[in-house]
Amino acid sequence: DLNADISLQDLIQEYERRYGEVRLDSCDVNTSLDEKYNCAEALKNKLNPIILAYRNEKVVEHIQQNNDPKIVVIYGVNHLKGLYKNLRKNSPLCHFFPLLLSN
Repeated sequence: DLNADISLQDLIQEYERRYGEVRLDSCDVNTSLDEKYNCAEALKNKLNPIILAYRNEKVVEHIQQNNDPKIVVIYGVNHLKGLYKNLRKNSPLCHFFPLLLSN
């Protein structure tokens, strides 16, 4: 088994590499982890390139470096399009069979 996802620390480092240091304001500090996040609209708009594109790139790198003939990736539905595009671009012989599960 291999966990090819990246850590929260890696996400933060990539965010800060692209956009500069994350600075928390009082809204950030006073929002508990189980509450809906309603702070820093500008921050929210910059998260998709990190959460989707950057993570997809890293997962594709892990897949390409793996020598196993069969690989199963369990990933959120929002990642499928980008993951598929990156796999086909970098590994044209790769077969991709999405299985969508719902509640």
